[in-house]
Amino acid sequence: MSKIFIDPAMPRKLTCIVSDMDGTILPPTFRLSERTIAAFKRAQSLGIKTILASGRSGASMRPYWEQLGGGNQYIGSNGAQTFDGAGNLMHEETIEVDTAREIIRYLRAENVYCQTYYDERFYHESKDNPMPERYEQTTGLRGVHVPDLEKYIDRPVVKILGIDYPEHVVSMMNTLAKKYRGKLNVSISDPHFLEIAPINATKGKAMAKLAEIIGVEREHTLALGDSLNDLPMLKWAGMSCAVGSCHADVRSVCAWNAGECAEDGAAVLIETLLDEGFGPK
Repeated sequence: MSKIFIDPAMPRKLTCIVSDMDGTILPPTFRLSERTIAAFKRAQSLGIKTILASGRSGASMRPYWEQLGGGNQYIGSNGAQTFDGAGNLMHEETIEVDTAREIIRYLRAENVYCQTYYDERFYHESKDNPMPERYEQTTGLRGVHVPDLEKYIDRPVVKILGIDYPEHVVSMMNTLAKKYRGKLNVSISDPHFLEIAPINATKGKAMAKLAEIIGVEREHTLALGDSLNDLPMLKWAGMSCAVGSCHADVRSVCAWNAGECAEDGAAVLIETLLDEGFGPK
C-alpha cells in the first residue's frame, strides 16, 4: 500500500468522519476488521464524530454501528433515513405509493429482481430466485415473500432496490434518472445494485442536514466512499477520500485515494491523519 501524502500546509482541524460501509470499511466478508474498529474508536476518543452513511437500512447497519462504538448518529437507505445516537429514527424521506408501484412495474418488465422495505424487513415477490436468501445472509434482514409486490405496497417506501448484472443496472439507471428527473434519486451502490430513492434522499443532503443539527462544519468533515451513491456526500465534505478500486467518477472528486477495503485502506487513512495531528482543536 502506497503512503498517503498529507500536505504539511493543510489545516489540521477534523471534527467529523462520515463513511460509507460496503466496499469502503466493510469488505466482502461482511466483517469489520479489528484495525477499522480501532481506528474509528481512536477518532472518537479524540472527540471526532464518526457517522456511518449507507445504502443499507438502519436495521442492517445497527450491528456494525454498535461494533464501532455506537453513540453517534447514522444515515441509512441512501440518505432516506437518519438515526440519532440512540438508534432512533430522526428523519425519513419516502417514495409515494403510486410512484413506487410504477417503479415495480418497470423493474418487473425488465425481468429484474426487486424488493422494498418496511420497518426492519424487506419484501419481494420472487419464489425461485436465490437472491432473497443471499440478501438475508449479507444484511441480517429478514425477507418476506408476498404474492404481488406492487399490490402489497400500500404506504410510502424509503427505497426500492433492483438487482441484476452491471451493464443492465447502468442502462436502467440512465432510463429511470431521465424519466424521473426532479422526482426521484436513482443511483448505484454496488455494480449489481440499482437504488431508487426519494428525490431528497442522498447521503450528501442527509449529512448536510445532520451537520446543522449536531454542529459540525463541512470544511472540517472527512467523507469516505467508493460508489456512485457516495458522490453527493464526497462532494459535500471539505475533505474526501476514495477507497480502493472505486468508480472513476468517485476518484475524480476526492483529494485522497486510500488502499483497498479488504486491506483496511480507510483505517490506514484515518490512522495517518490522526498521527499527523488532525483533530477537533
